[in-house]
Amino acid sequence: MSAETTTVTTAYGEWIETPSGHELFQRGGPDPLAVHCSQISWRPSWQSDKAFPVQEVAWEVFRVRGGDRRFVPAKPESYVPTATCAGSEMLERVGWPPTSQPPLSVEQRQSYRLNQLLRVRAIYGQQFIQRDGLNTQDLYVRRTGRGGGTETSSLPSHVGKRRDGSGQSWSFTRLTKEGRAAAVNAGIQQPTEAQSIAYGLTAAAFLNPLEDLSAIQIRDIVLSSLFECSRVSTAIASSVTDEVADRLLNRIDQHSGDTYAHFSSWFGGRKSNLVNSLTAMKGCKKLDRELVNAALLCISWDAYEYSAGCLSAFAHAFMLGLREPMNNSELTMFSAMHLPQSYLGGLPFVLLRERSEVIGPIIRQIWTQPDNRKLHAVLHRLLSTYAEIIATRREADRRFKKCRRPGGMQASELTNAEALDSMASRAARQGDDLQQQLGHLLERRELGCLQCLDSANWEISPTDVLDTKIHLSVRCARHDFGKVYEFLVADLEAELRRYREW
Repeated sequence: MSAETTTVTTAYGEWIETPSGHELFQRGGPDPLAVHCSQISWRPSWQSDKAFPVQEVAWEVFRVRGGDRRFVPAKPESYVPTATCAGSEMLERVGWPPTSQPPLSVEQRQSYRLNQLLRVRAIYGQQFIQRDGLNTQDLYVRRTGRGGGTETSSLPSHVGKRRDGSGQSWSFTRLTKEGRAAAVNAGIQQPTEAQSIAYGLTAAAFLNPLEDLSAIQIRDIVLSSLFECSRVSTAIASSVTDEVADRLLNRIDQHSGDTYAHFSSWFGGRKSNLVNSLTAMKGCKKLDRELVNAALLCISWDAYEYSAGCLSAFAHAFMLGLREPMNNSELTMFSAMHLPQSYLGGLPFVLLRERSEVIGPIIRQIWTQPDNRKLHAVLHRLLSTYAEIIATRREADRRFKKCRRPGGMQASELTNAEALDSMASRAARQGDDLQQQLGHLLERRELGCLQCLDSANWEISPTDVLDTKIHLSVRCARHDFGKVYEFLVADLEAELRRYREW
C-alpha cells in the first residue's frame, strides 16, 4: 500500500485513505490478530444547506490472516446516525448507487429528521430493551417477583430441550456450564459470565432452532428482541397507526420552538408524557393508551427500516469509493455486516448492535456462512429466547416494585429510608445537605424547571427506592413546575460522590 494519503472523489463524496501499519493482538495470543492498514474517511463533496449538515464518517481497515480486509466503523457509537444522515443526503442529491432496487420511497427520503427523531426516541423510550447482555441477575427471579409461583429462573422451559420436546430444561448452572465449554472451544480462554450465558443460550438454540419462518414472523422476532412487545399488540389497523402518526406530527409542530433540553424532555426519556398527549387531543377521538403505544412501536419500526435504507445507500457508496475494490470474500463479509439482511428482518447488523453481546457467537458463524439457513434458524431461536427472558424479568420487576410500595412492603426487604438516610448522612459529613447536592446534579443534567434552572428555588425530595432505582420529585412553585425523575441508585451515588470530591 502506498505510504501517502490518497483521495477518491465520486458523485457520492470524497474518500480520503490514510495508511497505517500497527498490529492488533488478541489478549494472551502470541500472533497478531490483524494489521491495521488504514483509515478511510468520507466527507460530502457538496455544501450542505441543511440545519443539520452531514458529518464526516470514518472507517478503520484491517487486514486479517489470509490477506482479506475488514472494514469497521471508527466510531461505532455514532456510526448509525451519521451514516444514516449521509445516506439520506446522498439519496436526495445524487440518487441511488448502482444496485438492485432502492428500498426507500420518495416520501421516506424527504423525512430524515422525523425518522431520526423516532429512532432516537425508540431506543431511549420505556419499551426499548436497554440490556446489552445478560447476567445472573437477569436470569434469577427473587421471591417477591414470582407472583406466587415457585420458579427462581427466568429461563424459558424449552431451553435445553430438542425440537421434538425430548431432553430436560436447563438450569442456570447447566446453562453457564455448557456456555463456558462452548466459549473455551471457540478460543476464549477465560469467558466472562455474560459470554458464558450467551454461548450457553446459543448451544441451547442449536438443539431447538426456529425453522421455516415467514418474513413477517422473522420481523416480529427481531422487533421483540429490540422492544418489549409482551404487553403491546402490534396487530393494529393501519388507519390507527396513520391517526397516531398525524397526531405525533401535530404535537412535534407545537413544540418546534422549544429549547433542545425541553423538547428532549417532552419527546423522549423515561418520564416523557408524549403518549398521554397523543391519547387525547382537542377535536379528536380519545385513543386507548395501549393502542397508542402499539402504534408508536409500529412507527418506530418504520424508522428502523428507513435507517436501514439510508445505511444501505451509504455502504454501497463506500464500496464505490474504495481505491482497491473488494474481492468476493471481503464483499461477502462486508455485506453481512452493513447491508440489510432478510434473516434480520430487513435490517443490517449495525442496527442490532445493542444485541451484539447476546447474538455474537452465532452471528460470527453466519458471517462466514451467510447462506446457511440452519444458522439463521438458530439465530431466530436465540433472539426469541432473549425476548422471553427479558419479558419474564420485567414482569418480575413489576411485581417486586408493587411489593415495595407502601402497604405492599415485604417485612424481609430493606426500607426506602435506609438508602435515603445513607445518602443524607454522607452529605452531612461534607457540611452539605442532600437537597443542595441533588439540586446541583439536576442543574448539571439540565433537568428540573428549565425556566429558571436554579435549584435554590426548587423543592427536591426523594420519594421512594424501587429495587435499584430511586425517584426524585422536583417542584418549582415560582413557575408551577412539577416532575418526578428516575435514577439508578448506583449512578446517583456515583455522581454525588464525584460532586463531593470536586
